[in-house]
Amino acid sequence: MMPFALQMTTRRSFLRASAIALGSPALSAFAQTAAPQKTVLLQCGWATKNIGDIGHTPGTLRFLEQYLPEAKVILWAMNTNEAVDAMLMKRLPKLEIVKGLLSKEGGAVQEAVKRCDFFLQGPGMGLNKWIY
Repeated sequence: MMPFALQMTTRRSFLRASAIALGSPALSAFAQTAAPQKTVLLQCGWATKNIGDIGHTPGTLRFLEQYLPEAKVILWAMNTNEAVDAMLMKRLPKLEIVKGLLSKEGGAVQEAVKRCDFFLQGPGMGLNKWIY
């Protein structure tokens, strides 16, 4: 007989525990700073025919909503369309969506970068083609 019971870890429970363990310290420190409302800029790629992209961005936004409800979230969306934007805005009415190139002087993306306190690069297409 074993002195303790071994619990079978599923892939899902392992990933959930890992994400919480790795992300919690950074997000907790970010949330506890003195300013009344912090702004998170989430950069993500979105290929509407890729099931992974369709799941990652809303999931990340839900995570931010749940664990940082006081934070303002700006989504720097790449390759979304009007239907995707409408779906996100229906679910997250306080969400701000910006699009464009980082290199565009005075553009929406540069302004969002200036206003953000924390930049989070999500999954999806590489950032390189959106900088220039």
